[in-house]
Parts: sequence; C-alpha cells; structure tokens
Amino acid sequence: MSAEELIEEKEGEIKRMEADIKGLQEKLNMIPVLQQQSEVWQMDFEAEQEARVKAVQEKDTTLRELERVRREAKDAEYFRNENRRLEDEIEALRGDRLKEMQRRRADTHVYQPRTSGLPQDWRAGGGEGYGNERYSGPNSGVAPPGGYDFQQEPDPAPTASQSNYRAVTCPKCFLQFPDYDTFQIHANDCID
Repeated sequence: MSAEELIEEKEGEIKRMEADIKGLQEKLNMIPVLQQQSEVWQMDFEAEQEARVKAVQEKDTTLRELERVRREAKDAEYFRNENRRLEDEIEALRGDRLKEMQRRRADTHVYQPRTSGLPQDWRAGGGEGYGNERYSGPNSGVAPPGGYDFQQEPDPAPTASQSNYRAVTCPKCFLQFPDYDTFQIHANDCID
C-alpha cells in the first residue's frame, strides 16, 4: 500500500474519530440535561408514590371512621328501640297501677258530705241568711250552712283488701281515699 493511500486511510479514520468525538461531545453535553430530567422524573415519581400512600391511608382512615359511625348508628338504633320498649313497659305499668288505685278507690267507702236541703252556693261562702261567715273546712270554726249530717251511717268495717291501706281525706271536699297516690290524682282535679 502506498503512503498516499495510508495517509488517506488515516485521514478518513481521523475524520471518523473527529465525527465520533463530536457526537460523543454532543452526548456528553446532553448528560447534565438528562440527569436533570431524570431527577425531575424521580421527584415526580416519589411525590406520586407519597400521594398514593397518603390516599391509601386516608381511605383506610375513612373506612374505619365509616365503620365506627355505622356501629354508633346501629347502637343508637338499638338504644332507641330499647328506650321505646322501656317507655311502653313503663306506660303499661302506670296503667296497671292506675287501674289498681282506681280499684282500691272503688273498694273503699267514700264519705260524701250532706248537701241536701242546703243552698247550692253554701261552699262558695254565702247564700242568703248566712251572714258573712264563710265555711272553709272542719278546722275553720265555722260549720257549713245547715250543719253536719250526724245521721249518716258509720263506716263499715274495712275489708281484707282495705285493711292494708291508710285512708287519706281531701281537705277541700272531704272525700276519703284509700291511699296517697289516689288522693294525689284527685287533688289535681279538685284544686282546678
């Protein structure tokens, strides 16, 4: 091979190497840009992964909260039903107790003050011919107009069901009641 061919071959090789160097230089210049881009992608990836983990945690927290609320709602419904049942039971017991008090009251002899032959307004304090005196009860010192009826039959002996009860007398109308509960029911009506 001749020297010229050898030189041409070496020059071609130099040109190729220069082209390779130039290409490698361009690639070398791209490395910092690619590194920056890689860092940005890495940060995006990490941020996305963090967000995904946070979303899963929030979902778990929300599911636990939802389950807690469902349990509380179920408990509240149970307690509401239990409360209704107890209220119904109390109402039934009250009704039974009221019936028992009414039965005891019906079994008890009740004193009825004599009103026959008296003016209709003798309790209100006055009718004609009775002056300014006003009857206000057995301890007032003033007798009701027309006096007391002493001919009334005495109370019969208490029955077995009545012997356990202590009679209570209304101070306004002098009705007798077998117990304090029955008297309280009457007193609310009598006062009004």
